[in-house]
Amino acid sequence: MLPLYNETEVIRGGFLNEVIVVCESESSVDALTKGGFNATSWAGGASAVKTKRLVEVLKDRRVLWVPDNDSAGRKCSQIMEDVLKPEVSSWNVLVGNEGEDARDLLNRDVLNLQYLG
Repeated sequence: MLPLYNETEVIRGGFLNEVIVVCESESSVDALTKGGFNATSWAGGASAVKTKRLVEVLKDRRVLWVPDNDSAGRKCSQIMEDVLKPEVSSWNVLVGNEGEDARDLLNRDVLNLQYLG
């Protein structure tokens, strides 16, 4: 089984009780990490959610889910709500405008470090 993208840092952040931002793409994770966030994704995108690994790594952690706001992202969100949400200690969701992803929200300063409070 493939590890989550940025998994080692996410595990470390989880032990420090940091909020882990989960999004759909590695490019968004890279942008979020550069912006000071602890973020992760999985290989395969919205159509191939690696729920087993997400639960293993994020169980009992604080999670902010930032899906892409498109049809694939909405389907992925339902899976995440059903499978991951019950396993984490706190769950928040941030959805941008139609067609936006986590990187877009970061660039618009909608997703900022104050949001994680």
